[in-house]
Amino acid sequence: MSWSKFPCSTSEVMLDFVLACGQSFRWTKNASGEWIGVIGRCAWKMKQTEECVEYQVFTQAPQSAIQIAKRSRGFATGQDVADISGESGDHAVLKQYFAIDTFLQPLYAQWSAADERFAHVAPRYGGIRILQQDFIENVFSFICSSNNNIARIQQMVEKLCARYGDLICEVDGKKMYAFPAVERLAQEGVEEELRKMGFGYRAAFVHGAAKHIAGDSGWISRTKCADYPTAKELLMELPGVGAKVADCICLMSLGHHQAVPVDTHVFSVTAQHYLPHLRQVKSVTKRVYNEIGEFYRNRFGGMAGWAHSVLFTADLRQFKEAASDNGKVGNNNINKRKRRLVECD
Repeated sequence: MSWSKFPCSTSEVMLDFVLACGQSFRWTKNASGEWIGVIGRCAWKMKQTEECVEYQVFTQAPQSAIQIAKRSRGFATGQDVADISGESGDHAVLKQYFAIDTFLQPLYAQWSAADERFAHVAPRYGGIRILQQDFIENVFSFICSSNNNIARIQQMVEKLCARYGDLICEVDGKKMYAFPAVERLAQEGVEEELRKMGFGYRAAFVHGAAKHIAGDSGWISRTKCADYPTAKELLMELPGVGAKVADCICLMSLGHHQAVPVDTHVFSVTAQHYLPHLRQVKSVTKRVYNEIGEFYRNRFGGMAGWAHSVLFTADLRQFKEAASDNGKVGNNNINKRKRRLVECD
C-alpha cells in the first residue's frame, strides 16, 4: 500500500512525543519507526518527516476514514464528522484528531514570553499538542489509568477492545479492534469478566460507568455541550472518575483547553519550579489540586492545559533522549520509555 501525505511540520506535531506521552493508549511503534494505532473505526499506520505525516489507513471495506467515522460515535468536542467532509476524508480525520487548527508556534512564543522555564524547554520539546479523541473511548481509557503505568493501561484498553469491540482488520499480523460501544460494556457479567482479565478493582468502575451512561440517554450530549465546570461535575458522577481523570477527559476530548490534570508528578514539578510552599504538603488535597490548576491558568491563560502538557513532558526523563536530538524523528526507543511512564490519580 502506498503512503499518503498529511502536510504538517514537526514543530506542529511531533508523533514521538504526542503518541507516547499517555494521552492515547492505542498506539505502538514498530521496529521500522512507524506508529500503528486506531482512530475511530479505522486502523492507521503513521511515520513522519520534517514537513509531513505520512500515513496508511486500513479498514475491512474499501471506504475512507471519513465514511467509517460517520458510523462511529464521533470525536472530540462532539463535532459531527460530516461537518468536515468537504475536505479529503482521511485528512479531515487527522486534522480533527491532532487539532491542527490550533497553531502551536504562536502559542509557544506566547508561553515562552510568560514563563522563563517554558522558554528554556520549548526549543527541545516542539510539536507537543493535545489530541482531541473520541469521548467514550477516552472516558474508559482513563478510568483504567488509576494508579497504573502506560504499558499496563495500554494492555487493558487492548483487552477491552479485543473482548467487546468489533474487529477492524489486521495490520502487520496484529488484529486491530474498534473501541466497544457503551451498551456492550454495560451488559451483565462484564465486571466479572474484566476481573478475570486482570482489571482488578477497575472492573467495577468500567462496568458501573457504562451502566450510568447507558442508563441516561441524555448524559453524553449534556456533558459534551456543558461548560468546563459543569462537564467536570458530570464526569465525576461516574464511578472511578476523580478530578484528575475528569480533567484529562475535559482536555483531551471535550475541547476544554484550560483543564489542567494534576497527578503526583505534576504536583512535584509545580512544587519544585513554581510554588515552593507546596514542598511541605504531603498529599494532593482538593484545595491543593485547585490551587495548582489556577496557577497554570493564570500563567498561561485559556490554553493552560496545552502549556502544562509541554512542561510535564519536558520533566519526564524518559523523553529527554528524544529531546536531545532536538526534534529529530524516528527514535525507536520510545516504546521502552513508555513502559515506565506513570499515570496516577
